[in-house]
Amino acid sequence: MNEPSTSYPATWRERWSRLSRAAGLDPREAVVVALSGGADSVLLLHWLCASHERPDIVAVHVQHGLRGAESDEDARFCARLCRDMGVRFRLRDAPLELNAPSLEERARLARYAVLVDEARRAHMRVILTAHHADDGLESVLMRWIRGSDLAGLTGPEPSAQRGDPGEHLLVVRPLLGLRRAEIRRLMSEAGLEWRDDSSNLDPRFSRNRVREVLLPKLAAVAGPAALENLREFARAVEDLERTLSSHTANLVWSPMRATRATRASGAQALGGTLRRAQVVRLPAALQRRALWRLVLEGTSRAPSRRLLDVLLQDLDTGRCVRRSLPGGWSLQMRAAALELHPPLDALAAPRNAAVHAPWLPFAELAGATGLPPTRESRWLNTL
Repeated sequence: MNEPSTSYPATWRERWSRLSRAAGLDPREAVVVALSGGADSVLLLHWLCASHERPDIVAVHVQHGLRGAESDEDARFCARLCRDMGVRFRLRDAPLELNAPSLEERARLARYAVLVDEARRAHMRVILTAHHADDGLESVLMRWIRGSDLAGLTGPEPSAQRGDPGEHLLVVRPLLGLRRAEIRRLMSEAGLEWRDDSSNLDPRFSRNRVREVLLPKLAAVAGPAALENLREFARAVEDLERTLSSHTANLVWSPMRATRATRASGAQALGGTLRRAQVVRLPAALQRRALWRLVLEGTSRAPSRRLLDVLLQDLDTGRCVRRSLPGGWSLQMRAAALELHPPLDALAAPRNAAVHAPWLPFAELAGATGLPPTRESRWLNTL
């Protein structure tokens, strides 16, 4: 397999290993990647190729033929990218009737049908898509209408079964913890290119109708001045988002020193550590944002609002404590560092054949499937 000539940031070598293991995957397991050419899917492909545990990859670009020459150029861009990176590329046509109803839903179903078919052809069980936390600041209005809070940013589930019953095809969405601005910042800082889809401006799509239909109605009701004020507010939010992303996008878990001595080889990249000061020095709103993403990216499970409140209070008061997280994970808050620990059964899980369970320093934990219950962990496990 050809190695890409791209010079990647050092942290990218570990990114896929951590994301995959948090999702319960072997990072070397072969994957089918949905490659649109947009910043999100291109970043995911680069993380896969940069990984020191690079898997076999089949990148699939689905062309609906709705944007003429622009669609053709998207396909050529994806083909060139995969050729340069030594990735197998599949271009599949899935034409759609432009004027038929529910275009967005039909396009989504058609793409998944193609991805499932390609996974079957390649005898692969894992399909990766690059859904992120939101599709742009235009979704602010949609979230207002729905009354969504931070947890609502996740959109799709981190993983979901696809295909026929018993087939065990798995769709995994490893970028759900990242915002669109963070993805684009990471791409720009690395000097990487991507394609922008003009259909993101097309009012036939519900997300775009918020801007193309709802906003004109607001102008008719409240007058053009009110609409201009709202547009100015949207620009301010977008500027704020770019600023916020610069403070949180590069916060990542680092390996813990003791993992080589205490863990099976396949579990050494699970969890990680982060200097506490990196989070504490952030403003309160950014602390919440950073912790939410770090927990989701590290465990493949989004923390609840109540749990985030508890963690933020721990940071604010300087408390050193161990907190239970969803899925049997735990967060150890030390004086100088935050440590993310996986479930004990994940540490003892074999990588390929039989692997001895790691040595545990406390006899009462030997053979345990989770941390001993404490007054705090009992109620936090219910959050």
